[in-house]
Amino acid sequence: MICKAFALYAELNSLQADEFPSFCRIPAIQYIRAGQYARDLNSTMWLVQNYFSSIAPQNDGLDVVLVDIDDILTSNPPQTLLIIFDQFGCSDCVEEAKHLKHLLILRLYMKLQASGWPLILLTRKSAREQNATVEHLISTGFSGWASLIMWSDYEVHMGSCDYFSRRRAEMQKDGFRITGVISSHFDALTGPYLGKHVFKLPNAI
Repeated sequence: MICKAFALYAELNSLQADEFPSFCRIPAIQYIRAGQYARDLNSTMWLVQNYFSSIAPQNDGLDVVLVDIDDILTSNPPQTLLIIFDQFGCSDCVEEAKHLKHLLILRLYMKLQASGWPLILLTRKSAREQNATVEHLISTGFSGWASLIMWSDYEVHMGSCDYFSRRRAEMQKDGFRITGVISSHFDALTGPYLGKHVFKLPNAI
């Protein structure tokens, strides 16, 4: 119970893996190894798909879904996380969890796209990395998005919560109707102008 509470605290405050109490690291590994993470991820994806299968976008292109794609763009897990998992004999756990999340997000992405939902991608990466980001997305199976929102130079002083809130406010001012926001990070799922529904994907730890 203590570790579950700390995991929530860690997510809310964007803590790093090496900031976890040592006694919580074994339960974190078991969460992946025992298959609970995969079950949680599958259940959440089913929930998202079930919601969007019950509604349809209008034909004006203004009903949009916001998708946080930083879990896809992060090519390498933090070194501290790899070291911690390796110490407990689960060196492949992080990569397995990342690969599973990529496959399920891509599957969801393609289903939403096939149903006619315009997808707006969100990232915490700088707009200076746009070319590399677009290339990486396409190489991992993502394409055909309506818009890619990146951190501009004048926003670098902002916290991520303010950054996402500001961008959502701009969308709604431009007439877009945010039908859903999908992310595994709380900073993209808090603040004003969230639209109709938010979907929190589980994190591996």
